[in-house]
Amino acid sequence: MKGKEYQSVRSEQQEPIQLPLNMLEHLRDMALICDFDDFRILYANRKFFEQFKMWTGDLLQLIREPSRPNFLERIATLEKGISTVTMRTDMFRDGECYELTIECLEGQKGMLFIQLVRRNEDDWIFRSGELENIFDDVQDQLEFGTWIYDVRKGKPQWSDGMFRLLDLDKTMATPSVSDEFYFSFVSQEELPMLRGKMKQFLLDRKDMEHTFSVVTAKGKRKIILMKLSVLNHGENGIERVLGINKDITQSTLHTEQLKNSNKDPGADSVNQQLSVAKKELENKLTEIEKVNKELRLYKQTMLDKDEFLNQGTWEWDVLSNQFEHSRGIYRLFGYYSKEEMKEWDRKDNDISIHMNEEDMKRSDEDWAKILSEADTYLREMEILTHDGVRRKLETFGKVFRDEKGNAYKVIGTTRDITQLKEYERELEVKIDELHRSNKDLEEFAYIASHDLHEPLRKLSTFGQRLMVSAQHELTPVNLDYLGRMLKATSTMRNLIDNLLEFSRVTRGSASFVKQDLRNIIEEAVSEHELRIEETGAKVLVGKMPELEMVSPQIKQLFNNLLSNGLKFIRKDVTPQILFSSRKPTNEERIRFKLRPGREHFCISVTDNGIGFEKMYAEKIFQIFQRLHGKSEYTGSGIGLAICRKIAENHQGTIYVDSEPGKGSSFTVILPNMH
Repeated sequence: MKGKEYQSVRSEQQEPIQLPLNMLEHLRDMALICDFDDFRILYANRKFFEQFKMWTGDLLQLIREPSRPNFLERIATLEKGISTVTMRTDMFRDGECYELTIECLEGQKGMLFIQLVRRNEDDWIFRSGELENIFDDVQDQLEFGTWIYDVRKGKPQWSDGMFRLLDLDKTMATPSVSDEFYFSFVSQEELPMLRGKMKQFLLDRKDMEHTFSVVTAKGKRKIILMKLSVLNHGENGIERVLGINKDITQSTLHTEQLKNSNKDPGADSVNQQLSVAKKELENKLTEIEKVNKELRLYKQTMLDKDEFLNQGTWEWDVLSNQFEHSRGIYRLFGYYSKEEMKEWDRKDNDISIHMNEEDMKRSDEDWAKILSEADTYLREMEILTHDGVRRKLETFGKVFRDEKGNAYKVIGTTRDITQLKEYERELEVKIDELHRSNKDLEEFAYIASHDLHEPLRKLSTFGQRLMVSAQHELTPVNLDYLGRMLKATSTMRNLIDNLLEFSRVTRGSASFVKQDLRNIIEEAVSEHELRIEETGAKVLVGKMPELEMVSPQIKQLFNNLLSNGLKFIRKDVTPQILFSSRKPTNEERIRFKLRPGREHFCISVTDNGIGFEKMYAEKIFQIFQRLHGKSEYTGSGIGLAICRKIAENHQGTIYVDSEPGKGSSFTVILPNMH
C-alpha cells in the first residue's frame, strides 16, 4: 500500500495515548506495540502494515493455535523480572518464519514492544550462544585454537581451543594470558624465528603461515601450524590480528615415516593414506574458514542492530579485568569521532566520569552484590554524555560462573531509554487526566440522579393527593391523564434508582476479601424464596471456589442473574436454574485475553427459559437495553449492565450463550486473587 493510503487508514482512528511512533517508523524491521493483558495492537509501523494489511486489532489472531501456548508461555516470563525474550515462530498466517524480540515498555507494565525479523532455517542457528557452542565443538574435534591480538592494547584473547592445545586449565590460566606466556611454551631453539616471522607479518600486513613446536603444560611435544590474518586496519597500521593454531603432530609424523621407508613395500599404501589425510585436513580448514566468515557476518549484523536500536553490547572478563564493547557503547556515551573514541580508550572507557555521585555509589554496591549473588541483573542510571547531553540508560547483564560458583564473565546490553521515559511521563499525565475526567463524570451522574429524586417525589405526592381529592370532579379523560402521569413518575423513579445503583458500583472502592462463593450465592437464592415458590422453580448450586471479592457486589451480580432466570420463563415448563463452576478452556483464555500464570474460574448460571437470538448477546449488557416490551416483562434494562460492571471491577468478564426456546447460560469469569 502506498504511503498516502497508509496515512488515510491511520487517520480514521484516534490514538488513545501518546506512543513512541517516530521510533517505530524509523526501524528497519517490522515492529508494533500491544497491550500486555489482551494483546490488542495499539500501534504498528508501516513495514508491519504492508506485510499484514493491518495496524491495529488482536495480535493473537495472527498466530495459529498450535503456536499460541508457546507465545503465551514466553510472555509469562516477562512477569518474572526478565525484560526481554526472543522466540522463533513459523506459524504466522502468511506462512513465513519470524524471530520475535519482545520487551516490556519501560515503566509501563501494561504495554509490550515487539520487533519481527523474517528468518529462514539456516539463519536461525547463527545466534550468539548457539554459534559459540558450534565453534567450540569444531575446535575440539579438529584440534585447533584461535586467538585475537589487539595491537593497540597489546592484549591477546584466547578461545577455549588454545587452552586445550597447551593442556591448560582455562580458569587458572586466563589471568596469565599474554605474549610472553604463550612464547614460554615454544621451543627455545625456534623462538627467535617465530618472533621474527610475527614482526615481519606486522610490517608486510599479508597473511602468513609458520610451523614450530611447543611443549605443553603436561610435557607433551606438539607441532603447531600457525596461520595469521589481519582483522582490522587502522590509520597507524594493523589494529587486530586473527591467529589459528593447528596441531599437526600426527600428520607430520606420518610424513617423516614415509620419508624413512623408501624400501618399505607398503610405501604406496602409506602415501595414499597421507593423501587422504591431507584432503580431510583441507576440507576441515575450509569448514573453519566458513565458520569464521559467518562469525564476521553475525558481528556486522549485531553492529547494525546496535545502531538502529540505539544500544550497545559489552563483555567483561572478570579474571583478567578486560572490558570489550561494541561501537554502540561509544555512541551512547557521546563519542562519535575516532579521535574521541581513542581519547576515551586511553581512560580505559571509564564510565564513572559520566555519572553523578549517587549513581556511582549505587553502581559500586550493585556490582559487589551482582558478582557474589546474582545470575542476571537489570538497572538504570543517568549520565551526562561527552557532548553534554543528559541520558537515561538501562543495562541488562548475564553473569557466568564456574563449577565453584565464582563469576568469571559478564555479558550485557545497554540501551538509551531517555525517549521512553519521556513518553512514560506524558502517558502518566494523560492517565491522571482521564481518571479525573471519569471521576467527575461519575460524581455528576451520582449527584444528578440523587437530586432528581426530590422533584419526582413532589410530583408523585401531589398527583396522588389530586387523585384522591378531585377524582369526583374530574372527567374520565382527565383521570386517565392523571393516572398516566403518576405511572410515568413511578417509572422515572425506578430508572433513577437503577442509575444510582449503577453509579454506586462504578464508584465502589471496597476492599477484596477471600470468601466461599457458594455462601454468597445461597444468600442471593434465599432472597428469592417467594418467587421460587410461586413459579415452582428448581434452583441447584454446585461446588464453588473460594475467591477474593467484594461480597456485596458479587451477591448483587448473581442476584440479578437469578432474577432474570426466574423472570424469563416458558409457560407450562418448570423453571430450572443451575449454578456451576469450572476452569476456563484454552479457547476462553485466548478469547478473553486472560493473563498467563493467573488462576481463573468460570461461574455459570444456566436456565431453561425463553432464550434469545445470538445476535443480541452483546446488546443485553448495554445500559437501558431491552429485548422485550415493558408490558411483557418488568424491569429497567440496567441489571445486566450492572453485572458486567461488577465483573470488570473484579478484573473479570461475563458473556452469554443462548438459543430461543431452550434457555440461556451466563458465564462469569473471575480471578481467584487480586
